[in-house]
Amino acid sequence: MFITLQFPLFDNRHIFADPNRTIKPEWPTPDQNDRVRYFGEIIDRKKKYLGPWDDEKKYCTAHSVINLCGTGKENFYKSLHESPAQSRVIFRRFQSDGKCLSKFDIGFSDDFEKTISTASLTGENLTDQIFEHIKKYLLCPVKIRIGNRLSAFIPLVDAGKYLKSAYYWATTKGKKTFDPKDMNYKVEHCEPVLLLQIDSSLLPADTVTMEYIKVPGLESENIKLYLQFIPYKIGRYNYNMKSWIFSVPKSISTNAIKKEEFKNYSPALRNLRINLLRIHVEVAIQKKFLAVLNKLQNGLLIADEQAIIRIYTYLHKLFLNLSNIKRNKQPQLWTPRIVRQTQLARRSPRVPKGRTDRSLLVGTRAHMPGSCHHDTESRPSRDFGRD
Repeated sequence: MFITLQFPLFDNRHIFADPNRTIKPEWPTPDQNDRVRYFGEIIDRKKKYLGPWDDEKKYCTAHSVINLCGTGKENFYKSLHESPAQSRVIFRRFQSDGKCLSKFDIGFSDDFEKTISTASLTGENLTDQIFEHIKKYLLCPVKIRIGNRLSAFIPLVDAGKYLKSAYYWATTKGKKTFDPKDMNYKVEHCEPVLLLQIDSSLLPADTVTMEYIKVPGLESENIKLYLQFIPYKIGRYNYNMKSWIFSVPKSISTNAIKKEEFKNYSPALRNLRINLLRIHVEVAIQKKFLAVLNKLQNGLLIADEQAIIRIYTYLHKLFLNLSNIKRNKQPQLWTPRIVRQTQLARRSPRVPKGRTDRSLLVGTRAHMPGSCHHDTESRPSRDFGRD
């Protein structure tokens, strides 16, 4: 099983040309000898790496930022690393477009499929086994390094709240207080997304009760895509994690880990991973931009004409990317049936029945307010972008 968690960030300092924001390294094409302060070195395909390279551009290593320390029963070492599944951290990395979009990715690989007997488990029972295993990752206690300091333990799924601080202070000039109040919402975290790759030979996805998404070009390589909202609980509140699940045949072309193994990596699988991650982060950033425009409509004027130009220029680029019929030779448009099913699956108590979220009409842009974390019971607000 291969697991990827992505944590997008929205940086509105680009809009207002904040002079206290660093310009080095020059994303999205930093020099290979550059480093991000507090994070690490810039890496590209020429250097040694593990896991799928889910982009055409360079990354920055972020091993020191997401810290999986601790020896408690629920910590990574005992609950996953030393478990029968033998989980391993494949990568922790950071990337930015140099403007408003930044993101952290963390990847894990384990042998979960070998620890269960599919002969005795079918349907919902098998799905429950998968969900329980994924919840160990989502709720795994981690610490986030903010400057030279480590945060308190938090669930991995909530890492975005602290990663925005780590990113903000790593890209800020001058004196650093590391006080969250000083950020003043200049950097906001967006909803995360999970990609899950399952070995179809050991765990036939046909026996799992998940929503199948038909994408042309995948069937010829025996790759199947599913959409699922994996439930988990923090305290007394219930949430759901938006997850894209691939069922893939076991071969070097689909289960590559080391750099040299990617010579024969499946182009369809690589494009699918890139597309799902890119579309998710683009939609998340689009939502933040629309929130800025909403403030303008409500009377909060922006006097800087150049700031308004930057807003519309960036939005124009996002709309062009998301409105293309194809992305990396794969279609972005799905059938209305899939759209309707996705809307029903994601319906939140905060969204009135009958409301249509038109962002679902393009590719994987299944998005509604609170879509990653939405309630199954009444709870205090947990909206993204606010603490």
